[in-house]
Amino acid sequence: TAAPSAFLLAGYRQVGQFLYVVGGFDPSGPSAVAQSSVLHKGAQPRVPSANNTNTYRLDMTTAPGVWTTGPAFTQGRADMGVAYDPMTNKLYGMGGDANGGGFFDSTNLADELPLGSWPAGSWVSSPPNLTLPNRQANQAGFYGSGVIWSVGGLVGQTFQFLPEVQRRNNGGGCGPSPTPTATPTATPTATST
Repeated sequence: TAAPSAFLLAGYRQVGQFLYVVGGFDPSGPSAVAQSSVLHKGAQPRVPSANNTNTYRLDMTTAPGVWTTGPAFTQGRADMGVAYDPMTNKLYGMGGDANGGGFFDSTNLADELPLGSWPAGSWVSSPPNLTLPNRQANQAGFYGSGVIWSVGGLVGQTFQFLPEVQRRNNGGGCGPSPTPTATPTATPTATST
């Protein structure tokens, strides 16, 4: 099903019958690959002036599916990980390419959107942010043991790939792992004969 508007490198997450698409940038501007080829020819590259601020949801229970538009993602990031926590019923946009600075201005910001009142609601800051360095192209969406996860990524300013995993407890879920406790056992004692 065609989306309401074109996008490239948006964050996305499937939650049950719904596919959420967040941010990204307009693909009518050059892609990072096209930008690279333009630089080799000595021409001045064009970069997107601003990332998209859309949040879309596709209901996949019917064919061809139905798109609805939700709250504006005023943070306007692209190339980010989006996670879902079923205990809080929220989407989390983590890291990504910041708005207005070209293709590789990574950030460590985290934002959340409650889904219970879709299409109403709003994206808000969701501390703690990812740890430094800033990153984009990270994968997210993993949920397990009461935490959401962000995996890998790229430091856009230096083009360093990050082989790390970060996790965050949102206050719900299973809580901490149980702490093993010692079980008392009988200790033989000497007796006089």
